[in-house]
Amino acid sequence: MRRLSQIFAIARTEFRFSFRRGAPVAVTALIGLVVGAGIVLFLVSGLVDNPTFYTISWNAESVAKLATLGFTVQGFNIFMKDLAADMTAYSLSLTWTLMLLAFFLLPLSTATSIPADRQFGAGELLRSTPITGSSYLAGKILGVLAAVLLTASLTLMMFLVALDVVFRHFYQAGLPGNLFEFYVELTLLDGLPLLVWASVIGVLTGVAFTTRRKAILPGLVMGLLSILFWRFAYSPVKSFSMVDLASSYVLQNYHSAAAAIELRLYGQAMPLTLNPGEATVSLGQVILMYGSACLVLLLFATMARLWLKQKENF
Repeated sequence: MRRLSQIFAIARTEFRFSFRRGAPVAVTALIGLVVGAGIVLFLVSGLVDNPTFYTISWNAESVAKLATLGFTVQGFNIFMKDLAADMTAYSLSLTWTLMLLAFFLLPLSTATSIPADRQFGAGELLRSTPITGSSYLAGKILGVLAAVLLTASLTLMMFLVALDVVFRHFYQAGLPGNLFEFYVELTLLDGLPLLVWASVIGVLTGVAFTTRRKAILPGLVMGLLSILFWRFAYSPVKSFSMVDLASSYVLQNYHSAAAAIELRLYGQAMPLTLNPGEATVSLGQVILMYGSACLVLLLFATMARLWLKQKENF
């Protein structure tokens, strides 16, 4: 219990400092806003460039033609809204590419966490207390993660509200439930783990440096290496894929409300895959993916702990 209270005390302090120093919070907010704006702009540009996607000039002839296909005007409008939702979900490649900003920017912003304690004397004060190096590292990581994930959840809510506004503007109906479910699942199964990885790698990288300035470049390098590792190790196909296993799993399990009608009208539904020849991704593969990622983080954490013990006897 004593160790847990020490970890939470350090985490609480780091959480407050993350908002005071601002870098992890500002970077996370920037990532969330860029990703959300990219998806919303993709949807809006597609609707504006193709006005028949949301508004059709109905006359007796077009209504009769719809009737031969088994549609009412209202039913066809609902289908077009569902089709727009499918196209938004299918922009996953764009979404995941924008999420790479997390690997690029978060490590360099969180790498300054531990060097800041050394630079401003907090590290010496902590070493004079009965806190162990393990508790210190755990508290720093938890505090940074709490600040990052809180900021990310706020930007996610803003994004979902913006999507809802777009659908209400063009279709006079709110955000489709299947699209809402898709982005919540994508956030939990892919977005959140990416943020956790980038944040933790940054904090652990900073262990070896005495000032914040010295830790920035190594944090950036670790972020770039993380991009290469993630995209090569967790690509759903042998080629250099634009998504990972988890995002492919979410897309392949997306429930399209327009698929049945697409089959009837066009003879085929929108394929819920981004790569030709891509095999179906199972939940077991996603679990294995994150299990291996956790092992890599555990290895880095062990190395950071040994560094503190060897160099600072902490």
